[in-house]
Amino acid sequence: MARGVRMTLGGLLIGALGLSGLASTALHADATATGLVSSSAVRAADRSNDYYSCLEAQGHRLLHHGDVVYVGEADLERWVIITKAIGGWARMTEHRPRATVALLLMDQPPKAHWSTCDGQALVSIRRTPTGRVVMARVAGPGRNP
Repeated sequence: MARGVRMTLGGLLIGALGLSGLASTALHADATATGLVSSSAVRAADRSNDYYSCLEAQGHRLLHHGDVVYVGEADLERWVIITKAIGGWARMTEHRPRATVALLLMDQPPKAHWSTCDGQALVSIRRTPTGRVVMARVAGPGRNP
């Protein structure tokens, strides 16, 4: 077989492999994009947005202007949830002695008369100028986004 023919066949083979790879990638990308806009994915995203908006609203009601927040959660998942809810606007510290208030995420019993976000609520713990320790939560009807 002549060298020119081998090069032509090799080029065609490489081209065919490249086209099949591109076609496979395009199909995968289309399936991924379709999955992201599916009704179940949109519902899950809306539910997540509602949950974090609810926690953010609770944070705004519990925290005072000038507060420095310590997230008092040892569990990383709960720490991340609180940080996602208030981290964009609250002043936070990782050093408890520098904080004026601590926040916790508590699970609420279904019949509790607390305002909840999908069964959870933020609770603040602060020391008053007189030295008293006060826990607070957002009162009101439960909200379950």
